[in-house]
Amino acid sequence: QEVEDTNAVHKIDNHLARRLIVMPLTEAFKPNQADLMHEKIQYGDKCSLPSSIGRLIFEKRYDVPWIFELVPVRKETDENLSKTCENTEESSDFKSELQKAYISPLDFRSPENYIFLPQWMMKCLRL
Repeated sequence: QEVEDTNAVHKIDNHLARRLIVMPLTEAFKPNQADLMHEKIQYGDKCSLPSSIGRLIFEKRYDVPWIFELVPVRKETDENLSKTCENTEESSDFKSELQKAYISPLDFRSPENYIFLPQWMMKCLRL
């Protein structure tokens, strides 16, 4: 309910700022074969956003590229979690935690108040 209430205020003011519930981007979002992101959605910075954000972008005629800043909202109990992100490749020594990420839309198909992200990004943002 908190997400809906916050977003209702932003929508009234025509702001793009939103609080969204994060879900993993799955193969259901896979673009057609002609798209450059076909078979690569888990490796990029693309996300699926709600159609209301897409409508606002198109109505206001924002210039491309459309890049959004994604910042996790943390509760006090979340601060005790581990602060490392391990790459999915076992041979890599990559460890990192992201405080924020920059994303661009794959599409505007997600349900209202939801965003779908690649799994690597969810892991690195500790979502």
